[in-house]
Amino acid sequence: MLELPYRRAALRVDGSLDDWRGPVLTVQLTEPEVEPPGANRGTARLAWDLDQLWLAFEVRDNDLVPSPPGTDVTALYQYDSIEFYVDTRGNGGPRMDPGDFQFLITCSGGSVTFQGDSLLATMREIRAPKSVRPGFTFEAAAVIQPWGYQVECAIPLRAMGIADPRAGRKLRLDLAWNDWIESHPRLPVEGISLENLPRIVGGEDLSVDVLDDPEGMGLESGEAIAKRTYFAWSWSGTRDLGFPHQWPVVELVGGPTLAEIVVRRVGAWHLAFGLVAITGGTGALVLLGLESRHRRRMRAVLARLEGARVAGEGGSRPPEPASTRSRDDQLAAMLAGAMKPTATPGDEEATARAVAHIRENIKENITVADLAASLAVSPRTLQREIKRTLGCTPGELILAVKMRAAKHLLVETRLRVGEVAARVGFETPYYFSRRFKAYFHISPSELRKQSD
Repeated sequence: MLELPYRRAALRVDGSLDDWRGPVLTVQLTEPEVEPPGANRGTARLAWDLDQLWLAFEVRDNDLVPSPPGTDVTALYQYDSIEFYVDTRGNGGPRMDPGDFQFLITCSGGSVTFQGDSLLATMREIRAPKSVRPGFTFEAAAVIQPWGYQVECAIPLRAMGIADPRAGRKLRLDLAWNDWIESHPRLPVEGISLENLPRIVGGEDLSVDVLDDPEGMGLESGEAIAKRTYFAWSWSGTRDLGFPHQWPVVELVGGPTLAEIVVRRVGAWHLAFGLVAITGGTGALVLLGLESRHRRRMRAVLARLEGARVAGEGGSRPPEPASTRSRDDQLAAMLAGAMKPTATPGDEEATARAVAHIRENIKENITVADLAASLAVSPRTLQREIKRTLGCTPGELILAVKMRAAKHLLVETRLRVGEVAARVGFETPYYFSRRFKAYFHISPSELRKQSD
């Protein structure tokens, strides 16, 4: 049994076969009555996906007879063309039934769909009970080449009644090409309709009445021309086309990935929106986690700084400033007194000097590079030393010292919040208030009210 592979990437149905890469079922057809290299040849490639049966057909033929514009669809087979038969039920009956389809595409791009007709199938006189399937649309394109022509088509599975294609399903397929070796008048076609069916069944001789014969050739002359100029070559090895029991059996293999199934069931836009929502939610959780970790670390740093004895704290409050000193001088002295460091025995010299530098330049926008330069060490050395002694980064230490100084000023002075922000090196009160609340879980104004 032949295997028909699944195709993951859609194709452009434009007659160009350059994008036909990946696994396919390849079928070779050769004109059996002529020895190579003079024999005409055909190469077909087939694949499937969840929506389509894909077919590409190359025909090597140096004598093309294309269909003229406006040719009736029932006469398209009278010109160089390819045919594709599908037995969707896989039952392989002796004659076509409603589960059997025939697709015909000419070398010049004309196309038509036939379907097995259950009413015609009751007439034993009709060997291939099929009729034009109106409203059945499929993509098809044909390109004439110097060496022949190539055809490409995509046939919708759902339109043939295959709503849930999957690996393991068996179909019967046949391929053929119609080879006309010279131009000719349009041959007469027997036109079977509901009006004349009763008379045909009744055994009346209606050959003339049912002919579609625009050239006025008559059935016998048309048959003579067809025998002389027409050859059909099929995959099933017969020139008599349209009998499902002769069509080769193929099995669908492969299938969509889990991602394809999800996209198909959920929808590309819904999936994209969901991924954005999930990504955004995950990012928010990560940020919240980082922020929570940052807050815990800063509280630990503040706790360590609280453990250091600072002049003006722990025992008595700072002495009242002399009345002769200005308010700014009084505040400067209070800030200097509150920020004067006394290193604990366990502090390393670099860390103690870093804290002192931050306190002495509390009004400035101190960077890690500035802090390292003031200590004559590299930023990496400073980072390693502060991490070892305080368990934080230099940047976190700078912010921690500023926050502690701000808290001291809010409790011990009547400075407005904006003035406190400026005293500890923040450009805007808004940004200062946000950072302050992040560290102490209370806003500057609420702390001021509590301390009153």
